[in-house]
Amino acid sequence: MIRTKCVPHVTDMQRDAVRHSTCRAFLCCYRLLSTHVPPVSGTPHTNLFHCNKTIKELGSLRRVEEARKLFDDMIVRDTVTWNTMISGYFQNGRVDEARVLFDAFSGKNVRTWTTMITGYAKHGRIEEARWLFESMPERNIVSWNAMVSGYVQNGDLCNARSLFDNMVERNVASWNSVITGYCSSCRMSEARDLFEQMSDRNSVSWMIMVSGYVQINDYIEAWGVFVRMHRSDFRPDQSVFVVTLSAISGLNEFELIGILRTLVMKTGYEGDVVVGTGILNAYARSGSLDVAMHFFELMPEWNEYSWTSMIAAFSHCGKFDDAIALYNRVPEKSVATQMAIMTAYAQNGKIGEARKIFDEIASPNVVAWNAMIAGYAQNGMIEEAIELFLGMPVKNSASWAAMIAGIVRNGRSNEALELLAELNRSRDAPSHSTFTSALSACANVGAIEIGRQIHSLSIKVGCQYNSYVGNGLISMYAKCKNIEDASLVFSRMRWRDTVSWNSLITGLSQNCMLDDARSTFDKMPKRDVVSWNAIISAYIHSGHKEVALQLFLDMLADGTNPNQLTITWLLSACWSLGATKLEEQIHAFIFKLGLDLFISVGNSQVTRYFRCGCEDGFPVVEEMGEQDMVSPRQHD
Repeated sequence: MIRTKCVPHVTDMQRDAVRHSTCRAFLCCYRLLSTHVPPVSGTPHTNLFHCNKTIKELGSLRRVEEARKLFDDMIVRDTVTWNTMISGYFQNGRVDEARVLFDAFSGKNVRTWTTMITGYAKHGRIEEARWLFESMPERNIVSWNAMVSGYVQNGDLCNARSLFDNMVERNVASWNSVITGYCSSCRMSEARDLFEQMSDRNSVSWMIMVSGYVQINDYIEAWGVFVRMHRSDFRPDQSVFVVTLSAISGLNEFELIGILRTLVMKTGYEGDVVVGTGILNAYARSGSLDVAMHFFELMPEWNEYSWTSMIAAFSHCGKFDDAIALYNRVPEKSVATQMAIMTAYAQNGKIGEARKIFDEIASPNVVAWNAMIAGYAQNGMIEEAIELFLGMPVKNSASWAAMIAGIVRNGRSNEALELLAELNRSRDAPSHSTFTSALSACANVGAIEIGRQIHSLSIKVGCQYNSYVGNGLISMYAKCKNIEDASLVFSRMRWRDTVSWNSLITGLSQNCMLDDARSTFDKMPKRDVVSWNAIISAYIHSGHKEVALQLFLDMLADGTNPNQLTITWLLSACWSLGATKLEEQIHAFIFKLGLDLFISVGNSQVTRYFRCGCEDGFPVVEEMGEQDMVSPRQHD
């Protein structure tokens, strides 16, 4: 006898409950398929790998819509798929869409969270990055490093250091990130302290320290770090060689180039085109054009930077024909080489030829646009520069900096400040050079309140410790007759270069604080000709010409050669005091140092001769390489 299983009676309500339960199960299964790696059946792993790779490539090419379409069309996605698509959105500035995709992904791993933190930080949304960091179910050292690096990128070194100090585990990248932050903010003493605490360093650690010292123009210390690295049996790599060559260029020590070049050969970087171009630049900046050209011809390989460096060197040294001849040798004219000769034309006053080269560039990048704008501004064609600026398809911080600097240089400071306000409204952060130009504009028109706002903005974006910005603040406050704030900025600077000291001395003397100016001058760790000129002119303008002449003798004893400005002031002081013997010595200096060709020096000589009723002034006028309206009239 067969027994049948008794099936209970099923009501309509129960059927609906079963149907809904089945639907929920299906949706859960669907989500699982789209967010996790399922047992792949029928879909080869190579196809998944290929799709992920294609999404990454499309994102890099800014074809994010095509990347998303491929993402949506994929039958199977893994965690790499989701992470790559999220990263692609960030890469193309589509932050909110990245967040929507992140929220829709239930299979997030540590890398997914870290990608979001890095993306938010890169786009300045550091608070959202921190919120995600705190919300992470688990973290690894990469996550911690991403958050520390995010704070560094956004100039928040306080939170970066606090997070770094709280890390349970650190690796060399953790240390390098915070040290980079200190170096970028010119806080080299703190960077050095942290560097000395490192138990393990890599070539990046050494490179960061060398470049940090180069940034604040402390080339001696930069070279010292490199020497210490070499003695520590670390093998320099490409980036270390390049930044060290920058330090050597700053020291202007020709012999050191040869020493480093020998080390380059020993370590196998002799044929490296990047290092070779760095050596070429060092030779060119030292003024050894013949050696630079000889080295250029011996290079086994040239890249566009090798060509542009040599073209720029010729142009900078006044060998314009050589620059053109070298440009004509370039086998394939790239945007970089076209831009180099375009800049050379502009620097030599041939702005029409520069514009012709610009128009020949098929797809000029933003750097080419910036160079053309700067060329117009340098040649006083500010309306043309503005027209080009307004027509730019894409602007970057350098575009705004070039335009604002050009407007200030052409005496239109109020317009420059209006353009700065427009930049601020666009929410783009001003560059260091933009701050410097804007502060110069404030000083020109006495706009101290706007200057204070710019000072506050520099603190907000974390560049108040940059030496260029700090020096600009000192000059601005001093010229606006607020010497207290100028002194305060100086005292708070993390690093003071010679320009910082000179700016304060000039500011104090302009505000009739001669004793304070002299006290500051006496405290200077290092002086240049500008330092001596600043204090000498301060005494001359205050009527203490005897002291000024004594300072000139001290200047010579210190080994500093005068320039045309020094000579012009001193000749005036000699006439007033009747110091004929010293005047004769100064005239000898004029010819010894080749200063007789400068207009201001020639005019001073002419004035002296004709005041004495001496006809020796006529040959001076005739021998002047260039004359202005003052020169011929001296003897009318």
